[in-house]
Amino acid sequence: MSFFTVKDRLDHLMYHVFNLTSAVIFSFRFKIKKLIKRNRQFKDKHAGQRCFILGTGPSINDLSNKQLEKLKDEVFFGVNSFYKSSIANELTPTYYALFDNAYWEEMQY
Repeated sequence: MSFFTVKDRLDHLMYHVFNLTSAVIFSFRFKIKKLIKRNRQFKDKHAGQRCFILGTGPSINDLSNKQLEKLKDEVFFGVNSFYKSSIANELTPTYYALFDNAYWEEMQY
């Protein structure tokens, strides 16, 4: 058996062990499960529609006025510091998502 086959099998095993362990741990986190259940209201809410995710990288400033106008009629997520971007005054996201750990660390006292 080659080194790469062994590595591939170990990676596969570790992936499954990690997922199983995460699922078991999650099953005992009742407060989090209750919170996440509230997300069911969003299931299929926008079925059949397109969705865009706008981050906060410098390329956001490269969007043309025509593209911005088209986005006004689309479902889109504003991510992290979207509200600070130059286009935030022109577009209101359907949803906001916060993924940057720096925000969470700042909020902890």
